[in-house]
Amino acid sequence: MLRWLIVTLTETVGLALLLFAAGVSAADWQSLSDGERRILQRFEERWPDLSEAQQQKLLNGARRWAAMTPEQRQRAQEQYRKWQDLPPERRKKLREAYRRFKALPPEQRARILKARKKFRQLSPEQRRWLREQWRRRRLSNED
Repeated sequence: MLRWLIVTLTETVGLALLLFAAGVSAADWQSLSDGERRILQRFEERWPDLSEAQQQKLLNGARRWAAMTPEQRQRAQEQYRKWQDLPPERRKKLREAYRRFKALPPEQRARILKARKKFRQLSPEQRRWLREQWRRRRLSNED
């Protein structure tokens, strides 16, 4: 589960870039700031066809993007490219795993995130060892 969470959280950063947000109706494209329109320019032609909820997500994402440092933007772009390179079935599984994670009680999500942070602080050798232990345990539970 920890490995799943690590992969899911990392890869969903790229997905978040697609979920930029917009809180205005389709007729209000011109009411967006110049910066927001620049970030969302690839959506301009489709803007009137997007639901208000989709527009809101896009605008919120554009605002987050504008607030990022260049390093954060580069990392987000790299994560998005990794996401795009995944097979559709893998992306589908990751989306479902993320939905399950978000449905967990806040305390359980916090425990998982804390464990993830601890895991990331381990040396590569320790992480490999734990992954192998997890794999073996999963295999023995399948029998």
